[in-house]
Amino acid sequence: MNDSMYSNIKNYSLPILKKYLNNSEDQEDILTLVFMRYYLNSSKIEEDKLKNWIQKVTQNAALDLIKKQKNDLISHSVNFDKIEKFYTDTFLHNDEIRSLTEVLAEYKIELKNSEIKLLQNYIEEGRNLRRVAIKKGISYSTLRKRIYRLKSEIRAKYNKQHGMIATKAIVGAKLHENLLNFIKKFKNALEFNSLEKMNIYFRECKIPKQIPKLHIKNIIKYDIKLIGNKKYKLFVHYNNEKNQFSSFITIFEIYNENSIKIIQFPKQPKKILRFELDKEVGDIIIQTNKDGTLKMKKKEILDFIKGKTVVEEICNNTYKEPEKGFHSK
Repeated sequence: MNDSMYSNIKNYSLPILKKYLNNSEDQEDILTLVFMRYYLNSSKIEEDKLKNWIQKVTQNAALDLIKKQKNDLISHSVNFDKIEKFYTDTFLHNDEIRSLTEVLAEYKIELKNSEIKLLQNYIEEGRNLRRVAIKKGISYSTLRKRIYRLKSEIRAKYNKQHGMIATKAIVGAKLHENLLNFIKKFKNALEFNSLEKMNIYFRECKIPKQIPKLHIKNIIKYDIKLIGNKKYKLFVHYNNEKNQFSSFITIFEIYNENSIKIIQFPKQPKKILRFELDKEVGDIIIQTNKDGTLKMKKKEILDFIKGKTVVEEICNNTYKEPEKGFHSK
């Protein structure tokens, strides 16, 4: 197929999901479920019947979710349990009964023994968080958080194992929290001129004498790309003191599973392209390859939107490239 499978699933599924579900998180979880079920059954699906298969699986999953929400009297547990039931069902779905360890091994997902045992208990107890919490003698909220984080870690590992490199779908809960902490501390350190207090992040990256003038007012979001073994490029988008859109880029490595160390000091890109697009045009541009990277190159995007919108190039002249060999020891 010309489009990535996830793009196909999204295009075929979203109209159905919007019909049944208003919550965007519910929609995203169903999309993930359909995407993973495709991987489990791809060899059995005829190409000319793929669209109908995706739409049918999407509709059934949405209806199952609605039914569960109506039947569950504990509303705050519905928002969590519905995700876990779909997610664990996907991994355990097969013609024969297999152990959780066998399923995780098949998909090359490594977990700690304590995590496997917790997930196994959760499945054995019918995914009833309260029952597991009572059995293990821990609070409901603590258990819910553990299971949510575990689900997020499995999803991120699964996506990386299947070739994704440029999407937040490869970021688990622990790494996500660490990235948010770094971004927040970096923003505050710039504001209060206290970068020396961030040695835990910059111990393998010198702090330049001329600090980039980022003027971060509020963070909008971040994007991420895997560029090597445990090495990532981080793109942080924010509004500056004049409420103008801007961004900075840095490179970091992971150690001790999800801790991060910066190996290239954050800097602004030389140019930032800012443009407004109709939804139809935007949907075409943001189509991605299977690994999460944009299908269209920069020149192709500029050619495509020419005449459809006004493009503004924001030039950043406040940052000078450091001398060679500066970025890391």
